[in-house]
Amino acid sequence: MRRHYKPNGAQGSMLLSFLLSMGAVTVVFGSIIESSLLLHAADLYFSGVEDPETLQAAVRDQYCVTTFLDAGATRLDFSRIADHLLILHSAKPVPFLFLPDRVVLNVSMAAVIPQVVYGLSGLVPFAVVAPEGGFVYGELYTLKFGGGDGQTGNYGALALDGSGASNYLDKLEFGYDQVVRVGDVLTTEPGNMKGPTDEGISYRLDQGNDVIFVVVTDQLPNGRGEIVVRGFAAFR
Repeated sequence: MRRHYKPNGAQGSMLLSFLLSMGAVTVVFGSIIESSLLLHAADLYFSGVEDPETLQAAVRDQYCVTTFLDAGATRLDFSRIADHLLILHSAKPVPFLFLPDRVVLNVSMAAVIPQVVYGLSGLVPFAVVAPEGGFVYGELYTLKFGGGDGQTGNYGALALDGSGASNYLDKLEFGYDQVVRVGDVLTTEPGNMKGPTDEGISYRLDQGNDVIFVVVTDQLPNGRGEIVVRGFAAFR
């Protein structure tokens, strides 16, 4: 077996390339972590935690989980909140092993804070009670209960501009074309409505429409009753 040896200079070039690539990976890794922290801060802000000191503390606490990121050199910028932008600034030293000094990397990222929605059309006839602490992205939730799982005679359906199975099915397939606003009082549709629910959801999926907007409320009554619209939520 014949072995090939490279000159020392070639070996050095390969090592330098490897170190450069490792530095790049380090920077990308740090940016990914900062992005997740920024989104976490934006989520807290959108959930009602608007106090700057509380948000800054939340970001600093998250930074403590790793030694790569410098919590002392990172801050949230609230100067563009009026434009629905939350900005994270970070200046941190990034080590490059082949250089005597460390490079300072300045990172600025912005997250868009959605405007609060006070009115919405296209809703499906579902009323969902928000869990304590609010909804969590990525978790599974029951949007309509089946028989025996809801309040007495009430399984989370709504009677929008009328009652009965055909009206319920129409609103489920095509969405409610009127604007529903926070604070509106809506009437629930009692009964399980299993057949229309299966048919309506299947129709939407067949049409490639797999996102629905629902009403969020405090609690469901027993049987037919009224609920107050507290907000809206989108589910896929």
